Amino acid sequence: MEDFFMTRRSIRHFSQQTIPEAKLTACAEAARLAPQSANLQPVRLVLINQPELCRAVLPLLRFAAFLYPHYTPAPGQAPTAYLLLLNDLRLKPQGSDNDCAAQAVTFIYKAWQQGIGSCWMGAIDRPAILKLLKIDPACYQLHSLIALGYPAETPQIEDSLQPQQRYYLDQAGQLHVPKRPLRQVLSFNRAPAEGVAEQN
Repeated sequence: MEDFFMTRRSIRHFSQQTIPEAKLTACAEAARLAPQSANLQPVRLVLINQPELCRAVLPLLRFAAFLYPHYTPAPGQAPTAYLLLLNDLRLKPQGSDNDCAAQAVTFIYKAWQQGIGSCWMGAIDRPAILKLLKIDPACYQLHSLIALGYPAETPQIEDSLQPQQRYYLDQAGQLHVPKRPLRQVLSFNRAPAEGVAEQN
């Protein structure tokens, strides 16, 4: 189980193998059981797996802000499915970020458990995506989107004490993702230490 959590990475380049609908449905089933504030359950999940719709969604996304547009997946690397996380405004007009996040993370980890890579995205053209899917913005707010597919890359994680945690490509085109070390983000029974120096 530890390897499962420690190996998950955001994937932005995908093989073009189709994801079976049964696997996507299993991810959605896990997500719907995630914690929801006051058990209102305002989140609606819309899965997109038709190739023509997937092609239409791709230009409405902005992948890898620090590397944009150079790391945008080419047609042969594009996601083969997407998940939209919608807040039903009739059930909860505001404050659904935690509800959507709980379902998104659960979906992402269930997908990874089945070998499916993902990239949880907020840099998306929300009005255009809602229009494409004929979703009424008066009823539903598009919280975020998850790009899905079988991984065609293996991003490398590395500890970094730099103030800015910018991911980067090395000369071979390998994606590196700096992460703050545990000693910099975790404290027991006291406020977090201020700055990098106090964590050394």
